[in-house]
Amino acid sequence: MLQTATVAWTSQLTAAGISSHDASVEVRQLILETLGLTPTQLLLHSGSLSAAETRRIDARIARRATREPLAYILGERWFYGMRFLVTTDVLIPRPETELLVELALEHLQHCPAESPSILDLCTGSGCVGIAILTNHLSATATLTDLSPYAIAIAWQNAELHGVFERSQLIVGDLDSDIATEETFDVITANPPYIDPDDIGTLDIEVRDWEPELALYAPDAGYALYPRIAALALTRLRPGGLLAVECGHTQAGTIADMFTAAGLTNIKIHDDLAGIPRVVTANQL
Repeated sequence: MLQTATVAWTSQLTAAGISSHDASVEVRQLILETLGLTPTQLLLHSGSLSAAETRRIDARIARRATREPLAYILGERWFYGMRFLVTTDVLIPRPETELLVELALEHLQHCPAESPSILDLCTGSGCVGIAILTNHLSATATLTDLSPYAIAIAWQNAELHGVFERSQLIVGDLDSDIATEETFDVITANPPYIDPDDIGTLDIEVRDWEPELALYAPDAGYALYPRIAALALTRLRPGGLLAVECGHTQAGTIADMFTAAGLTNIKIHDDLAGIPRVVTANQL
C-alpha cells in the first residue's frame, strides 16, 4: 500500500539525517514526479503501487538517502517560475539568485536600446540569462562558463525555453572568448565565491554534490570580483548595469572593489531573507 510505503520511505530519509518535515515533503514530491501525478490525482489514487512503480521510487529514495540533492535526482529545478534542467555539472538554481534577474529586468525597462544585449558570466545552467531573455523579448544574451559541461546544460535550457536563437553560448574564462569590440547593456554574474577554507561548514548536499568549479574561489572567495569589475569598465555601454551575486558577508568588500575599479552608483541589495546578496554598479 502507498501509505505504508510512504511511512517507510520517510523514515529512511530521516534516518539519513534529513529533517522529518523535509523528508515528508520530498517523499511526496518523489512519488508525484515518479508516478506523473498531480497532487489532486494523488489524493484520488487507489493506494496501490505496481512492483515497477515501487522499484522506481525505491531507487530514488535510496539516492536521496545518500544526500544527493532532490533537484539532481529529478533532473530539474524551478527558478523564476521556469523549469530548468540540472545535472551535477551545474549549481542548483536558488531563489536568492532570482534577485539578479529582477534587477536586470528593472534596468532594461529604462534601457534606450531597441535590442539590449546581456552578458551572463559563470552562467551554469543558464538560469539567469535565460530568465532575462524570456521576460524581455527583444533582448539578446551571451552566456559564458569555464565548464563545457555547464554550457551543454545551458544550451538545452535555452532550447527548452525558446530563446536559443537570441543566445550565444561560449565556453571560456569570463569574457576571454568574446570579440574585443563587443559591449553590453547589462552584465550579470553568479561567480564562485565560497572560501575553500569554509568547505567544512557547508551542507552535505552542497559540499559533496555540487560542482567545485562553481563553488570555490581563491583569495577567500573574492578572486573573480576584481576581474569582473575590470571587464565591466570596457564591456558595459554607457549607463550599463553590472549585477553580481555574493556571499552573505562579502557585499561591503565587493562594493569597495567596485569603487576602486572606477565603477559608479554602487548599491547593495538584500534578498528576501534580508541578507546582502547582490552588488550593482554602473558604467559612466
